[in-house]
Amino acid sequence: MESKTAVAGLAALAQDARLAVFRLLVQKGPDGLCVGDIAAKFDMAPATLSFHLKELTGAGLLVGGRKGDSSTTRRISGDGRARVLFDGELLRRG
Repeated sequence: MESKTAVAGLAALAQDARLAVFRLLVQKGPDGLCVGDIAAKFDMAPATLSFHLKELTGAGLLVGGRKGDSSTTRRISGDGRARVLFDGELLRRG
C-alpha cells in the first residue's frame, strides 16, 4: 500500500464515529449492513451517518451495494486496503 493511500485511510478513521462504524462493518464481514441498521446501532441522524459513510467510501475503505430490493448497504472494500488498516491491534479494540 502506498503511503498516500494509507494516510487517506487512517485520516478517515481519525474520528470516533467513523472508527466505530468501520469496526462494526469489519465485524459484520463482506455482507455489510443496511445503512438504517448502522444508524440505529449508533443512534445517528441519517445526514450525519451519510457524511461519515461518504468519508470512509472516499478513502477507499467502504463500498456500497444492495441487499434485497431496496436497502442500501455498506461493506468493507474488497481491495485489501481496509483489511490492512484493520489488522492493526489498535483498530480491533473497541
